[in-house]
Amino acid sequence: NLKRLRELECIRIPSLEGTSGICFPSTLEKLHLLPRRSADFSQTNLKSLERLTKLSISSEWSILEELPRNLEFLYLEEPTKHHRPTKESDTNKPIRLENLRELRLDGFGKMDGVYCPKLERLSFDSDYRCTNLKEACPNLKVLNLLFCGPDYLHNLPNLHTFTSTRGSIRNPDGNYNLPTSLEVLKLCQFDFDDENIKQLNLTELTKLKKLDISRNRLTKLTSDLFPSSLTELNASWNRFSEIDLKNLESLQKLNISQAKFESISDWRISLPNLESLFMVESYGDVLPDITRAIDNCDHLKYAFLGDVKIMDTPTLIKSKCKDKIGHVVSVGGKII
Repeated sequence: NLKRLRELECIRIPSLEGTSGICFPSTLEKLHLLPRRSADFSQTNLKSLERLTKLSISSEWSILEELPRNLEFLYLEEPTKHHRPTKESDTNKPIRLENLRELRLDGFGKMDGVYCPKLERLSFDSDYRCTNLKEACPNLKVLNLLFCGPDYLHNLPNLHTFTSTRGSIRNPDGNYNLPTSLEVLKLCQFDFDDENIKQLNLTELTKLKKLDISRNRLTKLTSDLFPSSLTELNASWNRFSEIDLKNLESLQKLNISQAKFESISDWRISLPNLESLFMVESYGDVLPDITRAIDNCDHLKYAFLGDVKIMDTPTLIKSKCKDKIGHVVSVGGKII
């Protein structure tokens, strides 16, 4: 009776008993099947839904063999991920998902036995090693991971975005050959130090625009670590004792908040095109004379200082920085 139904959601309901007898409307374009308990969708008419382009489903890996051919987006959640290891897939029978453009996997740690020639975006919410992605997703452009480092990314020549949180540098004594096609790179909470970041050879990434290296153990932030193409740099939540940023003429946004500087007497930020500077809670509770620190930042419009006390406030307001800064935001200092 639902001949015009285009979208159906069955999310976190107690169960879907008797799913083997369900016949979904052929008009469906979006389908969300995420019950609290495991259900068997293999005997439904799922595969025959030719209009279906977006599917979110909680099921075993074998459901990939029952997917409709025109599917473009898939979110696959392993229903038993918290109770037992991921079931090994049968690599002798590769599953072809010809039109899939985006895939999000929750609980599955491997992608063996799958071929997605048009896949552009891939996300894993589990520990994953990218050993076979070149064969499985030759045209991958965006890769989002948890608990995984940049290993094996050199096999992905078309990758332009890689983000990972709470990963690790698995090869501490070697260098990484990151894809030169990268434009966005996020390595947050990796616990790497000054030597580890050198191994990434970031200067070779001549197309890199955005870089996030927040929440690590870096003590030095110097221009020779980064390519000149960089427009945004997030280096917050580190403990810098040395900052020397110059010759990064493309950099427009810099975040060094929560850096807990002990002294800024010997560092400079000489960035001619910098527009936004974030230094929230980077000095404990006292902010020294900021005018020297931002010398030669002629296009600076916003300086976010956070909940800090401003030393020599008249100097800050009356200095040449007033012409540079559109807004100096400080909650504690009450400067707007």
